[in-house]
Amino acid sequence: WKVAGKTLKSGMVVQRDKDGKGGYFALMLFPPEDMKSLPRKPLEMVFTVDVSGSQSGAPLAQEKAAVRWALTHMNSEDTFQVIRFGNTAIKKFAEPVAANEANVTDALQWVDGFDANEGTMLVDGLRASLLFPHDPERLRFVTFLTDGFIGNEAEALTEIRKDLGPARIFSFGVGPSTNRYLLDHMAKLGSGTAVYLSLQEDAGAVMGRYFERIAHPALTDIAVDFGGMQVTGQFPARIPDLFVGQPVVITGRFVGSGNTTIHVKGRVGGEMRDIPIAVDLSETAGGAGAGHGAVATVWAR
Repeated sequence: WKVAGKTLKSGMVVQRDKDGKGGYFALMLFPPEDMKSLPRKPLEMVFTVDVSGSQSGAPLAQEKAAVRWALTHMNSEDTFQVIRFGNTAIKKFAEPVAANEANVTDALQWVDGFDANEGTMLVDGLRASLLFPHDPERLRFVTFLTDGFIGNEAEALTEIRKDLGPARIFSFGVGPSTNRYLLDHMAKLGSGTAVYLSLQEDAGAVMGRYFERIAHPALTDIAVDFGGMQVTGQFPARIPDLFVGQPVVITGRFVGSGNTTIHVKGRVGGEMRDIPIAVDLSETAGGAGAGHGAVATVWAR
């Protein structure tokens, strides 16, 4: 199927129940590398920095270096905000501002003055990063730079479920021993990914790879109309954006048989697209007739 003149690939495998009435499916959407040539939409970028005591010293230095790289590599059409959180959350600007030289210089000076000697009120950081009016002309990417050492993980994840709105959350784990459980789940709930920066790595290079990842969204705000398939238990419930080089895999249970057409709907740039995909719900589809016995296990996990 084609988006903006580029061919995107998809594939579905199924594992049917013994009664033949339905089963389990795994659907993969994969954009090709040549979609990198498409210009990206302007972004609304939020950088939220942990200044708690556990980040003192080398971790805070890595956070600062990563944010410096990000601030100096945005597009001129982007807007941005910087937030520090410790005992409370403090915004640099009243609202996201243009990524021009004056605003970037102002933000760099503020970040340079950060020290790390406070508590860790992550929920306050989440609220400050998510609860403000959204610019519909821009995708909002919220980057949390933290080690994730808090005692109220469940409260933080509940806050994301409640307040996420149109944002995408990317966890940027910084430090020698990060809370990967929390950071991975923040990213999953936020339809983003988790990135990890050790104390020995080049912070600019790691942030550069993150920027490369988010710079090429092939399809955003994705929803799937499964047509003749009666689907339950879809995972993930909120489908992540489709980025170049990163497949999206959707699993679930279904009732149905034979051939049908599903519709993948999403936004390319500022335009909504409806892409029909013909699928074969027989267990031999895409294989040699032996079936796909692992699909139920993948869905269950």
